[in-house]
Amino acid sequence: MINFYEASNFIAAVVNVVVAVFILVRGCRIRLCQIWTIFAFCVAISGFGAYMATSASAYDSTFFWWRIAHAGVIMLPVFLTVFVIILVMRPFDNFLRKSLFQKKYNYKHFLKTFTDEILTVIGFNSLCGHAVNKLAEIMRLNHVTLFFYSDEDIRYNLVATTLSKSKIPLTYLEPKEPLVRHMTQSREHLHRVDVERNACKDKQIDDILKLFDTNFVIPLFRQEKMIGILFLGNKKSGKGFTQDDSDILLPLAKTLSVAVTNAQLFTELSKAQAQAAQREKMAVIGTLSAGLNHEICNPLGIARGQCELFLLNVEEGVYQDKTLEELLAKAQEIMQKVIHEVDRATLMTRKLSSFAKPSKCEILDNVDVGKEFSKTAKEMFYCYDMYGAGKWEIFNTDSGTYCAVCAVLKYKRKSQ
Repeated sequence: MINFYEASNFIAAVVNVVVAVFILVRGCRIRLCQIWTIFAFCVAISGFGAYMATSASAYDSTFFWWRIAHAGVIMLPVFLTVFVIILVMRPFDNFLRKSLFQKKYNYKHFLKTFTDEILTVIGFNSLCGHAVNKLAEIMRLNHVTLFFYSDEDIRYNLVATTLSKSKIPLTYLEPKEPLVRHMTQSREHLHRVDVERNACKDKQIDDILKLFDTNFVIPLFRQEKMIGILFLGNKKSGKGFTQDDSDILLPLAKTLSVAVTNAQLFTELSKAQAQAAQREKMAVIGTLSAGLNHEICNPLGIARGQCELFLLNVEEGVYQDKTLEELLAKAQEIMQKVIHEVDRATLMTRKLSSFAKPSKCEILDNVDVGKEFSKTAKEMFYCYDMYGAGKWEIFNTDSGTYCAVCAVLKYKRKSQ
C-alpha cells in the first residue's frame, strides 16, 4: 500500500517530467527555459529515486502532518515556479544573455541558413516580415526595421519591423531626407559611431538614428538604384557592432536585396498575368456579344420592320382598297414571318444556354437523320436566300460532303 509520503515523491517527479517535456515540445530557445528543463529532469529523477527507496524499505511513519508538510515543500514550489517563470522569463533571459550568454556566431552557418530561408519565400510581404524577424532573432537585436521604395508613392515606405505599432516612429522616408540622400550618394552602410565622430556632419541624420534607436543602417541596392533601407537596433547585450558583424551583415543585405527584388517582380508578374487574363476574358465577352447582337438583333429587327411596315401602310391608306379577307391574309403572313424570326432568336439563346451547361455526354440510340438534316438545311437555305450563291465557299472537306451540300442547294432552288 502506497502511503502519502511515497505518493508525494511520485507526484513531484511526474509534475517535473510534464513541465520539462512541455518546454521541449514547445521548442523554446530561451536559455533560462533550457536550464529549467535540466533542473526539472533532475528533480524528477530524485523524486522517482525517493519513491523507489521508500517503497523498497516499506517506510511507515506515524508523523502524518510531517508527511503533509514534506509533500507541500516538494509540490508547492513546483506549481509556483511554473506561474512565476512565465512573468519573469523574458526580462531575466535578456539579463542573462547580456551578462552571461552572449551568443558567438557561426558566420558561415548563419549566412547559409538565412540565405536558404529567405530565398524560399515568394510573397513580398511574407519575405520582408520573415527576413526582419529572422535577423533580429539570430543577431539578438532589439529591433529590425525595413523600408522599401514605392514607385507609386515615390518614397520609402515601412514594409516590415519587429517593433510594436505604438513604438514605430516613422512609417515612411522621403527621398529628400538627409539620411536617404547620404546613403544614395555614398552607397555604403552607416554606423552610429561614424556619425558621432562627425564622419557625417548632418545633425538630422543623427536625430533619425536616435529616433529609431539604431546603431547600424544598411542600404539595399538593385543595380544603380537604392531600393530599400535596413535599420538595425542595438544588441541586447549592449555591445556595439564589430567588424565581424559588418562582414556578415553586408553580404546578407545583398542577398536580401536580390530576394526582395525577385519577390516584387513575382508579385508584379502575378498582377500582370491576372490583368492579361481579365483582358482576354473581356475580349471573349466582346466577341460573344458581337455574335449575339448579330444573331439575335437581326431576327428581331426583321420582325419589327415587318410590323412597322404594316402599320405604316395602314396609316397611309395603302390597304384601303383591300378587302377584310386580304387584310387578314396579309396580317397572317406578317405574323408567320415574325414567329419565324422570333424562333430563330429563341433557338440561338437555347443553343447558347446548352453550350454554357456542362455536357452530360449522353449517347442516343436512335437518331432521326432526316430531321437533323432538315434543321441544318433550313439554316442553309435561309443564308443561301439572303446572301446568294456567289457568297458561298466550301473548303477543307472531302468530295462527298461537297457534293451533298451542292445537291441540297440545287434541289432547293429547283423546288422554288
